[in-house]
Amino acid sequence: MTSVISRDIFRIRVAGSEIRVCGCWVVFSILLSFVLSSMVFPYYYKGLHRDFYFWLGISGSVGFFLSVLIHELFHILGANSLFLPVRTLKLHLLGGINLWEQKKFSVPGEIFVAFCGPAGSFAMAFVFHQILILGKDVSFPAELMGLVDFLRVANLFLGIFHLLPAYPLDGGRIVRAIIFRMTRNLSVITPVLCSLGAVFGLLLISGGVMLFSTGVPVGGIWWMVSGFFLKEASGLSSQKYVTRKALEGQRVSRFMTPCPVSIAWYKSLAGFEREYLYKYHYRIFPVVDGSNRLMGELDSRDVMGVTQRERRSLAAKDLMRPVGKENSVREDSDIVKLLSLMESNGRSRMMVTDRQGRLAGVIVLKDILRFFLVRL
Repeated sequence: MTSVISRDIFRIRVAGSEIRVCGCWVVFSILLSFVLSSMVFPYYYKGLHRDFYFWLGISGSVGFFLSVLIHELFHILGANSLFLPVRTLKLHLLGGINLWEQKKFSVPGEIFVAFCGPAGSFAMAFVFHQILILGKDVSFPAELMGLVDFLRVANLFLGIFHLLPAYPLDGGRIVRAIIFRMTRNLSVITPVLCSLGAVFGLLLISGGVMLFSTGVPVGGIWWMVSGFFLKEASGLSSQKYVTRKALEGQRVSRFMTPCPVSIAWYKSLAGFEREYLYKYHYRIFPVVDGSNRLMGELDSRDVMGVTQRERRSLAAKDLMRPVGKENSVREDSDIVKLLSLMESNGRSRMMVTDRQGRLAGVIVLKDILRFFLVRL
């Protein structure tokens, strides 16, 4: 998907990992708030003021988001405990998808990390269950009891749903690890489990449509949302696996554009604007010294952000971003690791150096994708 719904709306950093929240959460949160405030809470907790139902719907939607976030946090903490950090994770409707995995496959580690998420959800369900028992003893307000009861059921649902034997759900990861232990072959297991996930997703969607049409709107919507998430997650995981297999063993030098346009470190910004900016129409220009050693990158947007007077007095070295792991890669690096780096940094263009640190070329994401399409 390339629509706004699939884009990241914000990013949060938790336990050393960057979690990107998908734009689908905006639509889902509005839908969930509406369902809770107009159907669920009025049905189970009658007689409350209309405003209470509205705020209960909002609170339930926020609580569900936090429940999904906590589920993924348990995964991250489990991975960190085994020194297998998750660098970037995209949070979709009912869970997170790690698009680019670089760690070596470990059966015990995979099972442990996969089970950490459901264990966290079950633990949260138990906590809310205890709060519910306490609330009955001390007569908590009905609206608060309704919210706690919903979060208890939501966490229980998350734990059970993610244990389904469909990849990339946690249950599918556990099944894949067990089968890999016996066969030592992921090339057959992963596509089959991804297909199984897509089948489960379609069954959930179909079941949701049937429930909705037979007068069970809440259950129908819940099933359909679960099915759409599972179908999308399985599709993304399948694409990731196919991409990795197609690009396996390829080096950055295979895809880079050699001899790119570069800027001398002493070039004034006014000279850059006059000689380069309107001639080449690139956004990023490599900055090099006299021996073509890469020093950094100059962003044309930064240049346009300074005054004409500053452009005459400042040089490229004064406004450039220094070279580093976030914007450059060596020509002999593995292309799959580069894709992981691009995904993590949100970049589509990287500078390429040789072993001595000299500028060797630039690599653009669209060139990699073009090669991938040809291979398919």
